[in-house]
Amino acid sequence: MKSLDEAPGSERDRESKNPERGNRYETSHYKSALLSDPWKPCRRPRAIVKGSGIPEVRTMLSGIEMPHYLSLTNMFAKFLGLICTLAAGSTVFLGKVGPFVHLSTMVGSYLSKFFTPVQANKKDKAAGEMLVVAAAVGVASCFGAPVSGVLFSVEVMSSHFALTHYVPCFFAAACGALTFRLFTVWSGDEVGIKVVVFVIHFFLGLLPLVMILMASDGQLLPGAALGRLHAEGVAYVFSSGVTSGQQWASINPGGYALAGAAALSGAVTHTLSPALLAIELTGQFSHAGPVLLATLLANALARSGHRPSFYDALSVSKRLPHLPSLKRACPQLPSVAVGQFLGVKPIQLQKAAGPAEIEHAVKTSSQTQIPVVDSHESPILLGFVLRSELRIFLRHAAAEVEEAGAELRWGNRRVSEGGGGRNCLMPLKRQAVSSRAI
Repeated sequence: MKSLDEAPGSERDRESKNPERGNRYETSHYKSALLSDPWKPCRRPRAIVKGSGIPEVRTMLSGIEMPHYLSLTNMFAKFLGLICTLAAGSTVFLGKVGPFVHLSTMVGSYLSKFFTPVQANKKDKAAGEMLVVAAAVGVASCFGAPVSGVLFSVEVMSSHFALTHYVPCFFAAACGALTFRLFTVWSGDEVGIKVVVFVIHFFLGLLPLVMILMASDGQLLPGAALGRLHAEGVAYVFSSGVTSGQQWASINPGGYALAGAAALSGAVTHTLSPALLAIELTGQFSHAGPVLLATLLANALARSGHRPSFYDALSVSKRLPHLPSLKRACPQLPSVAVGQFLGVKPIQLQKAAGPAEIEHAVKTSSQTQIPVVDSHESPILLGFVLRSELRIFLRHAAAEVEEAGAELRWGNRRVSEGGGGRNCLMPLKRQAVSSRAI
């Protein structure tokens, strides 16, 4: 299996051919991104520290080897960059979920190497399971929400998630959330520079960049800001609240912000876990209905355009191998009848097949390998035979038939010429004697 670095058109080849590619953005957004990616100016060819890291995790789970993605150098750079990002308070446009998942997968990879199973054939399975569990731990450690972390891991890694992963995922996510809650005693309520950075840098013009850039960005805070902005507008118009029969209910901007955060994040990632994440993060179930409804509607509108999700788009832009959605690739697939795409019954050979059946299979089948079954009555697959080997067998069989036919014709000729009894052999004897004399 080839690694990603050896594949043509990989990220390493493109960076080596165009070293100035990452330096063409000089906005204030990328000045903050420089803090979260301190090794980016060095342009190390093996340092894969930019981005959220979730598309690469999905690529590794699909079987592609990325040996330098989980190295200690990348883990140190990501760890230092995440500390700088959180210290600067620039989590508005630099999301922390992706880096948390990236770091947890790195730690999980090294833990899987320390605790290698006894059976060698289960080593790859344990490594893949550790990556899936680490994704859940990353989300749980970021927000202190274990259930949402498990659901996020199920939805994002859905193509590679097995039922046996639920128990270790939930247990590890609960441990990560517990650790997060234990460390909150050192966090204060000061806002300071966070509010200043938010007021200065947040405006609607940067929202498209947040959704399409390869840098690790966040979708929760922009959605919350849009929801809060909408709530403030509604509260300004209906200053005395909205009526429900004879009762007047005041407008709560926080509920709008919560619904907006979950809706935008769910629409971008094509998942429903942000709704549960928003509820679990705040611990308030009073807005569970509007949050779930907003997330469902936003997800339905985003999927109706048959466009890839945020992580799928990153995989496509980075040219990473991924499993595309058949419904998105072919929107007409649900309306296609089964008989329209089912082909003819595949050609198969039984174990006691004769030359005639083999010749028919070679002529009618265009496959390089033809399946061999026990019999047509009990089609139990025994293996495959190469089409080229069947052609060689048919040539040998034809040569044997021709040789047998020549011997038969020669015998018939001797019988037909031997009508005179013993004298039929005399011309042959004289011819043999004359040939020896010569």
